[in-house]
Amino acid sequence: MSAAFGALRGLVSGNSMSYDSYMSRISQMSTNELIEEHRDLLRNNSFKSFSMDDLMRALDTLDPRTETIPFVTLIQVKLLKDVASRSKAENAGNTLRSVVDRISTIDVNEALLFLDYYFKVIEMALSVAKILREERQVLALTFVRNALAVLDKEERTITKMHSSFFDACLLAGRPDLALEVIYEDVREVLLDPATNTNKAKELFFYYSHAAEVQYALGNYRQAAHLYLNALMVPVASLCNLHLLVYKRFVLLNFVLGNPFSQLPHCLHELLERLVRPKCEVFDELIRIASKKAYKRNIVTILDEFIRRNAFMLNGDNMGPLILKVRERVKHEVFMKVATTFKVIQMDDVRKRCFLGSDEEVLKVMEELVAEGRIEAEYNRETGFLKFAIPPPRKVDPEDLVKAQKTLAQLKEAVGFYDEQCRRNKAYVSHTKKDKKEHMMPAGF
Repeated sequence: MSAAFGALRGLVSGNSMSYDSYMSRISQMSTNELIEEHRDLLRNNSFKSFSMDDLMRALDTLDPRTETIPFVTLIQVKLLKDVASRSKAENAGNTLRSVVDRISTIDVNEALLFLDYYFKVIEMALSVAKILREERQVLALTFVRNALAVLDKEERTITKMHSSFFDACLLAGRPDLALEVIYEDVREVLLDPATNTNKAKELFFYYSHAAEVQYALGNYRQAAHLYLNALMVPVASLCNLHLLVYKRFVLLNFVLGNPFSQLPHCLHELLERLVRPKCEVFDELIRIASKKAYKRNIVTILDEFIRRNAFMLNGDNMGPLILKVRERVKHEVFMKVATTFKVIQMDDVRKRCFLGSDEEVLKVMEELVAEGRIEAEYNRETGFLKFAIPPPRKVDPEDLVKAQKTLAQLKEAVGFYDEQCRRNKAYVSHTKKDKKEHMMPAGF
């Protein structure tokens, strides 16, 4: 034990620790000594003698790059005092303003050694965010984002704090703040598989909540990808969030034009046995929406189905997404007409697409043009519309190479999980067989 370490412990045991003594002695301690000592200081509430000014002065004085442990510790202590003070919002805002950018400069290796208390600082900031408003709330969420981003300097790290942070951003109406710590590419995580239930649970909540962030921002393709990643995480048991993820994924996949036409093999058993029986009404909705019936108003059939199943369909705020499914059906019917006829009268388009007015025809047409799916021209004098399919966009060679690499790695990752599921199934089957044989009476 170093002399500085022993002296500081002596100060604490005597319930008398001055600001000056603390600051002068921590600079002489090793990392391990700092970690052990600050754990004791927090457990014993030894910073209670520090005034608000002492703590603020210490935070402004400490260098996060070389004094990570004291810096992180005093942030937690200061925020606790802020929340207990009369001017909690103002005091917490001042603290966060002082540390929000500097947290990004801490020594990552030291933070990882002090990870349990580092998480407590993040939890404290998330709690503070709930009582703050506007600029101060954004400060708290930005601090948490920066604190999480620091952990990714060495390697991508997914923790239980990520999903809590995503929820906080959604509740604050600022999902954009979470984008920096959302990874749409699941490869690194899949190739470093979950080794226990807790890790798998963290992965599932991470991807499902990250998907909710992208969904709230209207980034539907990214959201669908993340929902699929969430479904691909092996889990020991099902929860309501699995059902929400599946419903969102099924609806978004249709709205996007079914980019995921075939789901990975490792999902089949989970979906068929546990999820789909509880989500039959959504699967039926998509089956009706996908009909290619000639001269039948699919939108009307869909509306009747939605009306009859409104109670089940409108839960979990699915209403806006169901309306997008309905709009997608309109678009698909219109696209069939546009690809069949190069020139056609407005009246014919309205009748074939089962649209109520010329204005509605033009609205759907403009939406499809904006999406780049068709080229269209309307002559108001003659009442004719001209349609053409845009030429395929030239693919950037670099994008193609990147896409091929991504696909190959995802196939490898999915293959790994298929193999893992196969082995787990074989292990469970073998275990049950051994147990059954062990229970058989002699003579069998």
